Amino acid sequence: MPTPAGIVSTREVVRRWRDSIEGQVAIRGNLYYIAPGTTAIKVARRAVTPSDNADGLTPFTPLATVNEFITNRVVTGEGDVGVLMKEGQYVLSANISTTKKVFILMGAPGLNRRSVFVDGVTGAAALILRGDHIQLRNLEVGGAADAEAAVTVRGRYFQAINVHFTSKDVDIARALAGLRIEVDLLDHPGFSNLLGCLFSYLDTGLLVGTPNPSGSGDFNTITGVRVEDCIFQRNTTRDIGAQAGARIDGWLIARNYFADLGNVDFITLNHADNGGQLINHIADNVFAHNAVTTTQVVLTNTTTAFKFTGNRDKAGFITGV
Repeated sequence: MPTPAGIVSTREVVRRWRDSIEGQVAIRGNLYYIAPGTTAIKVARRAVTPSDNADGLTPFTPLATVNEFITNRVVTGEGDVGVLMKEGQYVLSANISTTKKVFILMGAPGLNRRSVFVDGVTGAAALILRGDHIQLRNLEVGGAADAEAAVTVRGRYFQAINVHFTSKDVDIARALAGLRIEVDLLDHPGFSNLLGCLFSYLDTGLLVGTPNPSGSGDFNTITGVRVEDCIFQRNTTRDIGAQAGARIDGWLIARNYFADLGNVDFITLNHADNGGQLINHIADNVFAHNAVTTTQVVLTNTTTAFKFTGNRDKAGFITGV
């Protein structure tokens, strides 16, 4: 039967969706579609009712929750992709902690990251990701616990691209951090890429977490993280910080914008053993503050652990911290 005038065929809709997603990421496993809840949505002028009992494999049979995708559909190591189809609030039925690896959760191409909300449940981190090779892309994650980060990462090779890390509701609880990268003796994370992200309305934007459990030497060190082209704003304590015992090697913090005009501590990385094997570069960042002081950028072992160059505040280039 021919497709009615003005209606795109089902096969063509599926092809267009897949092509747009493959333009941004590699789909090596299954591609799952996720809607913001069970309320009916329109896909190519057709009414579609999302359900976690659906197969989730086409835009016309979407899942209803992020929980279903990560908990029940992702096969570890297969490269599955979950795409959040529509603007809206994707409320977690429970905060997610997983050891699964090699998967992607992303907002659909063309959506504004701040219109695709993944909201945590009060009392814990929204997402604890312990597997390797996990990517978040083009979405917002809101934490709902003042003692937890919105997202905690304990696996290697994590990527966040164009992600907004924030608090679900600052009037109820300001999340401890937007993203916490933790050392775990079983997981030993590192080599994360944080590209074009926004960290706002948090206690601390990006937090290097306390080792869990605490070890010594290299086991306490997070290596090779790139923080590039990000914006930090409206965070109450600091923008980038570290908890007790956490140290960093070989980090690149470059071309970021620290937007607060007040007395926020922008960067505090003060472990005595920072840069034990690899120097950390903090370069070409812009600080909106009039004149950044040594209490606002605190770097321990600045002569051996950090290269601080090309950074500017409103008064001009910062010559030292």
